[in-house]
Amino acid sequence: MDARVVHAKLEPMAHPLMFDEADPWYRRVRDLALALPGASQKVSHGRPAFYTTRVFAYYGGALKEGGEWVQHPQSVVLTGDLAAVSLLRAQPAAYLPAYLGGSGWIGLDLDERIDLDDLADWIETSYEFTAPRLRATSDAPMPTGFLVMLSGGNPRSLAGVEDVLVTLRVDSSRLGELIDCCSAVDPIARMRAADALEKVARERPELLVPFVDRLDRELSASTQPSIQWHLAQLWGEVPLTPGQHERAARWLIRTLDEAEDWIVLTCAMSALAALAAGDPSLAPALRERLQRHSGSRRPSVAKRASRLLAALDGPVQPGTQPGSGGLR
Repeated sequence: MDARVVHAKLEPMAHPLMFDEADPWYRRVRDLALALPGASQKVSHGRPAFYTTRVFAYYGGALKEGGEWVQHPQSVVLTGDLAAVSLLRAQPAAYLPAYLGGSGWIGLDLDERIDLDDLADWIETSYEFTAPRLRATSDAPMPTGFLVMLSGGNPRSLAGVEDVLVTLRVDSSRLGELIDCCSAVDPIARMRAADALEKVARERPELLVPFVDRLDRELSASTQPSIQWHLAQLWGEVPLTPGQHERAARWLIRTLDEAEDWIVLTCAMSALAALAAGDPSLAPALRERLQRHSGSRRPSVAKRASRLLAALDGPVQPGTQPGSGGLR
């Protein structure tokens, strides 16, 4: 056989273009992506890919259903840390793209359900996650102590959390240091610190009693979903004074009114139900939120709300941390 023929057969086939440059959704994604510092565009496997040192967004994707390929031509495929990915997965337009889905990427169909401001934020979040060095400052302080344990590694993992817990079981005086990490510059370290803190609360809730006011003061304003859901879990587990109980209940009610992350919502519902079990004055506010969220388009939120709503009609357990009155 002619060697040139063999060589021709071994040549990789070029992928056909799988997008239309006149597509208005493509143009929106392109404009948002290329507005970010250092961003460029290339065509990868027939689809636009936006990158710096690594790809941070793809336009278009596909998934396999019942052995058939289903194309999502007008979509954007993004990644991020554990909190960002959970937020993306909760969107009604989300799908798990083929090949990339197993590595923490989420696809979002672009249609009337997508808010353009949200789309810009999600693209920038994916950009910052894949190219953190572009935003790093040379004079940033080096992490020490628990912050070293909780930094680095796979950003979707809880690296270092178990090491911190082992240390605290021996020396609980370092609990304040762990709380410091919940306000670290690195959002991954903050997420892991909050997870470790909630695990301490489950093992030995009394250790957190001296820090309740500080946790309320420093963490209740956070908009990071992983901080919010762990704070909600803490309020359902740590002993509270009447004043702390009321502040925690107000935060949980506000969170149930404003949050969109499904994990935050399910944790906040469970925590408010735990507080209401010892304070019947919270029942009306709890019932109102549960009724609303029982109709959620997110199955996990609707299921949790319906289950807690059914339990609300059962016998009230005596509590030890009553609030100071009903909350709306």
